[in-house]
Order: sequence, then C-alpha cells, then structure tokens
Amino acid sequence: PAGCMRCRRSRRSPWRGGISISTERRLQARQRKLFAVAQLVGAALLIWFIGRELASQWNDVRAQPLETHVRPLTLAVSAAIVLATYALLIQVWRILMVAAAGGAALPFWRAARIWSISNLWRYVPGKVWQIGAMSAMAQRERVSPVAAAGSAILSTVLNIATGIALTLLLNLLIRAC
Repeated sequence: PAGCMRCRRSRRSPWRGGISISTERRLQARQRKLFAVAQLVGAALLIWFIGRELASQWNDVRAQPLETHVRPLTLAVSAAIVLATYALLIQVWRILMVAAAGGAALPFWRAARIWSISNLWRYVPGKVWQIGAMSAMAQRERVSPVAAAGSAILSTVLNIATGIALTLLLNLLIRAC
C-alpha cells in the first residue's frame, strides 16, 4: 500500500557507492579490526621509542646530583603556567584549523585530546608522525585532515616567529637599560 512505511522504498545513500549492506558491514568490521591492530602496533612502537630515548639518557640523569627544595606555591604556579601555555597552543591550533576547514568547529576538549596524543609521536624518529597522527585523529572527528596538518604547520611557524620577535624585543629592552 502507498501509505505503508514498511513498503515505501528509501532513496539509496550516495555514500554507499553501490556496496550492499551486508558486505559493507563486513568491510567496516574488518577495517575496524585492522585499525585496532594498527593502533596497538603504533602504541607499542611509541612506547618502545620513548623507552629507548629514556634508556639512552638515563646515565646522564643519574650522574647529576639531586638536591630538591620543594616549594608548593612555586610548583603550583609553574604547573598553572605550563597548563595555560598548552591550552593556548591547543586553542591557536584549533582556531587555525577552524579557519582552514571553513568553519567546521571542533570542541576544545576533543582538540586537546588530538593535540596531546599526537604530540607523543614526536618521539618516534621521522618528524612526520606527529602531523600524520594529528591528521588521522582529526579526520575521525570529521575535520579535514588537510586543515589539521596545515594548521599544525602554520601554528609551528607562528610559534617560531613569535619566539624570534620576543627574543629581539627583549634584547632591545635589555640593551636600553
């Protein structure tokens, strides 16, 4: 019957690309399993490289005399400054990414998760892993991976330029005094 919802044919989704539903589900399940295995392998590699870096520098750390005078207020203030700096870096990356993606907003905490986890990849040899991880994680959040990578590179360039400008400015101020 014309009014029956069970009999009404729905329009085929353009995203399926002609693949039947049963095959699509099997492919998605296989891709999820492969992606989970790839994540485990990547995490194991990451832990191995970080461990290798720590082990190579452990003797230098042990050779240094350790003298501590913990000042809770100083520790709390420095931790707050570090967290505020990270929040600023994440927000700059997020704003640049939103501008590059044409307004596709990414909530701050999801951006912080992507930024923080992808930054762990800087310890793996080869400098592209960090940006690659950032792009892949942003794509899973439905943000353009090109926008994520481009904004990460632009953010780094802006950070370097800001550091140079501040160094020159402070140098001029010190010489003036």
